[in-house]
Amino acid sequence: MSFCRFLFNGLRKKMGQNGSLFKNNVKLEVPYSQFTNKLRVKRMLSKKIALVALFTIFFATTTVAQTTIKGRVADQTSGEAVAFANVMLMTDTSASARLITGAVTDMDGRFSLQGKTDGKVLKIQFVGYTTKFIDLSSQLKAGGTIDLGAIALSQSATALKEVSVTALRKRYTMDGEKIVMNVDDGVTATSANAFEMLRKVPGVMIDNNENITLNGKSGILFQFNGRDMRLPAESMKAILKSLPASSVAKIETIGSPSAKYEAEGTAGIINIIMAQAQTEGFSGTASSWHAISEENYRTFNNASLQYVNDRWTLSANGGFGFFNSRIESESKQYFWEGADTTMIHMQPVSEPNRFITGNFTFTADYKIDSNNSAGASFSFSANRKPELENYPTRYYYIYRYPYSTVDMSYAIDADNPAMSRNFTGGLYYNHKFDTLGSQMSLSLDFTRDMSDNQNLSSTRYYSGRLNKDSLLRSEDPCDSTFNTFSSYSLKFDALKQFSKKMGLEYGIKSRLSIVDNDFRRYLSQDPLLSPISTNQLKYKENVNAAYVNFSHRITDKFSYRAGLRFEHTGISLEQKATGEDTSYHYFDIFPNFNLNYNFNQANSLSLTYAYRITRPDYNSLNPFVSQSSQYSFRSGNPDLLPEYSHRVDLSLRLFYMIFIQASYGYNNDEINNITTPYQGSLIATIQKPYNIGYQQFASLSLSGMLPLGPVDWTFWMQGAYLQAKANSPELVMNVERFSFITWQSLTVKLPWELKFSVNGMYMSGMYQQGMEMGNMMMFSAALTREFFKKSLRVSLGVNNIPAQKMEINSSMNNYRMQSYMMWDKPSVSLHLQYSFGKTANNNSIKRLQSDDMDDRKGEGGGVEQPGGNGMGQ
Repeated sequence: MSFCRFLFNGLRKKMGQNGSLFKNNVKLEVPYSQFTNKLRVKRMLSKKIALVALFTIFFATTTVAQTTIKGRVADQTSGEAVAFANVMLMTDTSASARLITGAVTDMDGRFSLQGKTDGKVLKIQFVGYTTKFIDLSSQLKAGGTIDLGAIALSQSATALKEVSVTALRKRYTMDGEKIVMNVDDGVTATSANAFEMLRKVPGVMIDNNENITLNGKSGILFQFNGRDMRLPAESMKAILKSLPASSVAKIETIGSPSAKYEAEGTAGIINIIMAQAQTEGFSGTASSWHAISEENYRTFNNASLQYVNDRWTLSANGGFGFFNSRIESESKQYFWEGADTTMIHMQPVSEPNRFITGNFTFTADYKIDSNNSAGASFSFSANRKPELENYPTRYYYIYRYPYSTVDMSYAIDADNPAMSRNFTGGLYYNHKFDTLGSQMSLSLDFTRDMSDNQNLSSTRYYSGRLNKDSLLRSEDPCDSTFNTFSSYSLKFDALKQFSKKMGLEYGIKSRLSIVDNDFRRYLSQDPLLSPISTNQLKYKENVNAAYVNFSHRITDKFSYRAGLRFEHTGISLEQKATGEDTSYHYFDIFPNFNLNYNFNQANSLSLTYAYRITRPDYNSLNPFVSQSSQYSFRSGNPDLLPEYSHRVDLSLRLFYMIFIQASYGYNNDEINNITTPYQGSLIATIQKPYNIGYQQFASLSLSGMLPLGPVDWTFWMQGAYLQAKANSPELVMNVERFSFITWQSLTVKLPWELKFSVNGMYMSGMYQQGMEMGNMMMFSAALTREFFKKSLRVSLGVNNIPAQKMEINSSMNNYRMQSYMMWDKPSVSLHLQYSFGKTANNNSIKRLQSDDMDDRKGEGGGVEQPGGNGMGQ
């Protein structure tokens, strides 16, 4: 009937206003004066009808044949592209409808097909989603190009229960090299910032001193959006604390990176990927997070604004936070020499821990044309640990064996205020060469970090127990260290795809890091007094590197990637106080490879090997000796050597949801912070980093995400064996330890659109930095609901149940320590987040980041695998 109406309308226009055809129940009406007999009228009418019909059919046929239908298919909730969806032009929506033509969406969810005259309905179908029909009958009449824009598909609850693939695998994925945790409501509701969010990442552990380890190992290279952040440890932690949880899209951990990435980090890489605008036009979020625990209060407030069009992606983000908590601790240190044994007992003490942070970030990406893009980014953060009004006092009793009588005692009023400012920025340019994926990128990055760390203390010594009448003397051993760190890097990366099955990746990079550490030690807290000890360390490190990666998909099931990275490192150290000037160079070759076998689209096995290096942290090289009392010292070590590691991972992926990984690693010249007796003293200690010898570990981990009716269960668990051994004049040690760590998360959909999530972590104990950690367990939970068409999200949570408490033991040479610490007591939190802006078109610009985590498409190093990237996405 639609074609008939089209023909009738054309005939009416042809006749004009003086006459009409098939009007009034298909009755012919024309002025009588123009026709003299009925037969003549019929003949003329028949000829006109035939001519008009032929012309109309020809015009309609040629017009529809040129009609192009295009659009982009995306997930209704996340806005992510739905690749490989079936797009079909059908005659109608019935079960017996005939297929006219069709197409399959590409990796970006886009499709294009030619419309036909008998097409009426566009049918879009993909596993895990509700089939969508779009009526095109009226639009096909007009011809030309029909641009449907963004087409949102809603997830099918039935399909998810049966297949359990589409949505789940995007929230939590793992392959032979990488674990990806996509940040969702359950994570952000109980996390104020990226630092706290790391506690929920499988494999990541943060101890009582805020040391971060990955799979039980230190030596982590941090990245933001794929860009290296080689900062001093304290500055890195401060920046993580300044990033709001809502600004993070996902966190990637990778144990064996390809040769494309700097070989730094024996434990691997943690990459923080920031959330980016995904919708055309203006959009933004404003969030406020608050938590209260007894007398402690924490808050973090953040706002972001994004603008996206066909060419530009602009983003600005700013935030401010204040954190206040208390740390409780107690320790006993034992020293012995022959039969003579001494114990120093630090009495239980509760100390406030405060931190203030602010940050601002701006990024701009510009799509020059379909093959070229460029961009720039800049960020600033300021962090401060303020000086306390009333210093907490630590009381120490010194006993001789059998520890019944106090021989001496001392008290320390101590504080460690600190302040830091960090600037980072970068420029990049990307160019695509062909449709196979060949491309190149050029990037320039810089970082400048300035920090001022102070050690303020007042110490009083007594004979016997603490008593004002037994006071022997007092001193104020205060010091400050002003650090300036600057880093500049220039990098070129290229990918040549010879075919869809074979590719070559290559590139060069030069990085220069300059560190200036100025140390000043005073007898008094009065800075006008002359220091008794000063020193200044100037450190330069220049790393020049080149790499090559070759990848090949031999069959649909088997692929491999092999790579080599060449790094030349030049180092110079200059101590102003002593006049010592040292420089040296070394050259390393870092091989790695990956083998991948796909049993089918849902199951695969991969084997990965990588050789890596960890250079000493800049602050660890400081020779300065910091004193809190005549019995306790801290220092760096300018004689530290780089640490090297070999690592092998065997990974099995089952049904997109279960991941099993067996790993073995061997580290030489492992860098550990060790506490040992100081200068032959019987009761004085110094904490100092050493190359302890070697360390090896073996681990087996199981992880995945399973749907259990209305419950989504995400889990990660690992059993590991570790051995650390050292035999040197400074340190004799042989530690063997088995540990078990698990991280669990449950998300439950409740009535009234409520969502309940609970996260838990348990650790049976582990060895780290010369210390053996005891058991620890922690849970957090949140109840979340969205309002006003999901623009406002409200989460109420409870965190750190029970209070995080850990026992710590250390034993080496003639020294042993037993201690416990308690931090982050249970708290109640409220998280509000309001989102605004357009959400329909989802036309974001996806730039080719030169240092993004490998998009290896199924372990093939840029070689396309069946089913997308090997994870079925």
